[in-house]
Amino acid sequence: MTFIDCHVHSSIRDVQPQHPLWINSQGPQDWQSLVESHRSDRDKKILDPPSSQSRLFLGMHPWNLGPGGTGELARLEDLLRSNPDIGLGEIGLDRGPKARDWQEQEEIFLGQCALAEKYSRPMALHLYKTWQDFFRLAPKIAHQLPVMIHGFTASVELAGQLIKRGCYLSVGWRSLAKGQLWLEELLKLIPREKILAESDYHGDPPLTLEAYQKKMEDLYAALASAGSMEIEGWKEQIHGNAAVFKNGADDRSQGSAVPGT
Repeated sequence: MTFIDCHVHSSIRDVQPQHPLWINSQGPQDWQSLVESHRSDRDKKILDPPSSQSRLFLGMHPWNLGPGGTGELARLEDLLRSNPDIGLGEIGLDRGPKARDWQEQEEIFLGQCALAEKYSRPMALHLYKTWQDFFRLAPKIAHQLPVMIHGFTASVELAGQLIKRGCYLSVGWRSLAKGQLWLEELLKLIPREKILAESDYHGDPPLTLEAYQKKMEDLYAALASAGSMEIEGWKEQIHGNAAVFKNGADDRSQGSAVPGT
């Protein structure tokens, strides 16, 4: 079974890995090109067919809400309506120095959550120093739709709170900097069926296919070491977990633990 990269950006096309990818937009400026590439790949069957694990997510990142601000929501809705296999991402909340005005962030985040609910789409979230804001603004959304917290590096205690609220946690290349002990403690607390894996590759610095593949292998090897399951078992587990995020549907029955674990 292949790896699956559950959060990556459009520059991954230059690397051309041969496994399922969840490509996330970085803002309104790349929506149209991503949709066109997605349709082309789907039609030519360069990527996996729509029924497989490859995904496209469109949305407004809190660092890049677009020149139109809330006016971009109507355009986003048009794209979602005409592309039933597209999710919402990368969206979220951020209280760091790179983010836009907080009131605008809240309004746009809630607008995007409303679109996800209206069209039953999965969501990929960026949250930075905004955990309590997320709990306040969207306390139940992860019980209604598949929601992943991408690039999770926060405390194990916070992980437990997110799981209780229905979220999936995506462990990525940056997560490994937290150390093996952190990962071991995380996997003791979090059910395996709530874990995803990602690169968050955005092309800076650019990587060769071999370098990218090695970093993905290292990520899955770290999961195997910390989670008492072989790499092949983690591949199977994460494919099963990812099936819950089938765009345009919320079939939670698909994601389950690997038999015998």
